Amino acid sequence: METLKGMSAQSLLLRELRGVWKNADPEPTPIEVMAAIELGMVESDEGVLEKLKEFWQENRIEGYDFRNFEAALVRVGLKLRRDKELKNIFDRAT
Repeated sequence: METLKGMSAQSLLLRELRGVWKNADPEPTPIEVMAAIELGMVESDEGVLEKLKEFWQENRIEGYDFRNFEAALVRVGLKLRRDKELKNIFDRAT
């Protein structure tokens, strides 16, 4: 679990540096990929960063950038994961 937390912290830092430092271009975290797949933005995790960048270019919102989009995917992914965990708990209880 600590490795996952470390990966998430590293991705978060690099995501925030995207656009400031040219080497800051991390792959999406598993939670972002899950959200993108669930929302129908991508079909798989193959080439997901480029696919998400393309999606953003086609659907960008004025005043926001790709970093905001990635952060939104994290929030959606966490909610989806939490909802699935609650459903599993409920299913086991019934």
